Amino acid sequence: MKPHRLVVVKWRDAHGTREENNYDLTLKAHKPAIYYTAGVLVHSDDVGVTVSQDLGVPLGDDEEVSYRQRSFIPRGMVDEERIVGPVVKKPKVVKA
Repeated sequence: MKPHRLVVVKWRDAHGTREENNYDLTLKAHKPAIYYTAGVLVHSDDVGVTVSQDLGVPLGDDEEVSYRQRSFIPRGMVDEERIVGPVVKKPKVVKA
């Protein structure tokens, strides 16, 4: 199994509304929405970045790693991509 890393991606997204607005309010929204997506880095290349919220670890030799809650962000929309660190096999237990 390849080592997985935690990532934070800052990116620009399109947006819209169903509301009726005047010119001034419409012009205020004339820019991309900025989002941060954090999770397990599945893949990053010049096409884009795929981030997963859940990483399913195989229990046996006949199983594969699985990913849930995936987000794909096209490379042209990515402002920043920061590796936070590795996904560890046994994370430290945090007591409330």
